[in-house]
Parts: sequence; C-alpha cells; structure tokens
Amino acid sequence: MKKWQKAATAAPATVLEQVIQTNTDLDMAQAKGTLLVWTVDRKAGKLTLFNFNTPNLCGALGCLYAGYWLRENQPAVEVFQNYLNPNLPASKPLFQVGENRGQALPCLEVLQMEGDRLRQLNYCFNGDRCQLTDSQLFISTMDKGLQHH
Repeated sequence: MKKWQKAATAAPATVLEQVIQTNTDLDMAQAKGTLLVWTVDRKAGKLTLFNFNTPNLCGALGCLYAGYWLRENQPAVEVFQNYLNPNLPASKPLFQVGENRGQALPCLEVLQMEGDRLRQLNYCFNGDRCQLTDSQLFISTMDKGLQHH
C-alpha cells in the first residue's frame, strides 16, 4: 500500500505553490509544511494527489484533496478535486490505483464510509479530468474483509 509523503520533498516547489494558491488561501509556508502527496508514476507523467492535511480545509463534506497531472516541461494540470472523508477502518486506504482503461492516467479507487459500510468510488481519466464512472457498496464483515453487496 502506498504511503503519503511530505510534499516538500516529493514534488517541485513551483507545483506546490500552484496547488496551494489554486485551492486554498492558506499561508504558503505553513501549507507547504503540512501538505502531503501520493504519486502514481506512468509513462505519460505522474498523477499526484495532494492532501492538504489541515483542519482549515475540512468541513461537513470531508477534507479537500486535489489531483494533478505532472509532466516534464509542461504546466501541472488539475485533474481531480474532491472533498473526501479520510476516516476509514485502519487497514483501508483512501486511494488505490485502479484499472488502466487505455488512458494516460490510471483510474483511482476511492473508499468512503457509508453508514457502517464501505463504498468504492471509481474515478477514471477521460483525457481531461478524472470523473466518477461507477461505485460499489460493500458489506463490511470483520473476518472476511470486503464483500460485494
């Protein structure tokens, strides 16, 4: 399972500044200190998800996450932005790499709690941005892990 890393060491400073300015009105230095990233490397570039990791950007809908497509010698392009609830069972990751549907970027599988069950939301790149394509609701059972409902 991929771990979140400190953005300051894992992403270019110019990209961090763009992401912070576009999505927040946080103090730049403070935001750089708390920002976390999760990166998927592909031939066509990197899909980098930013976790602002601050209560300032969390509300009733969850916390703000933004995804950018990073390519060499090209400006960073925002391809995903969503408010998600990061509170999941300990062993369940918020994001996982999903299937590759022949696009430059892979699909993202996002897990969210729905009552006491888990819903997997599949966001796939359409050439422009990651859009919700489908979702599945799971019954959570302690001994068997995830099962389709």
